[in-house]
Amino acid sequence: MSPTKRLSMAVGWSQSVREMSRAGLRRQFPHFTETELHRHLSERLLGAYLAAKVYGPLNAHG
Repeated sequence: MSPTKRLSMAVGWSQSVREMSRAGLRRQFPHFTETELHRHLSERLLGAYLAAKVYGPLNAHG
């Protein structure tokens, strides 16, 4: 398999994981705004420390 094909597959898997995580958060917290959903998703994907450095404290977003 070519490096280009492997990269394409990895990007596809990454997008799938992100979509599944977002759907799980939406089911768990249907009252979240899009901003709150994005902030909580970033914490799941980046970790609490990095998400807070990038987007600020979680409590500031709900």
